[in-house]
Amino acid sequence: HYHKETKVFVFLVRGKAEVIIEDISTGKRERKKLNEGTGILLAEHHSHAIQFLINSEFIMLKTKYDPKNTDTYDYKVL
Repeated sequence: HYHKETKVFVFLVRGKAEVIIEDISTGKRERKKLNEGTGILLAEHHSHAIQFLINSEFIMLKTKYDPKNTDTYDYKVL
């Protein structure tokens, strides 16, 4: 999925993960590894999916959240 107006920051407290990101305008795709103590900022109009490689704990922060309008749009990256 992606967001039109919301930035998302994901910080991995414990564990390992891989983040798949695709720019929905260009189709450019990248994979980023997250290890314990690292984070990633997910920009607007970039579809994203997180695969946790082992049991993990994370913190997610959003610049905007409205339960009536979640600013979440389907876009398959996996």
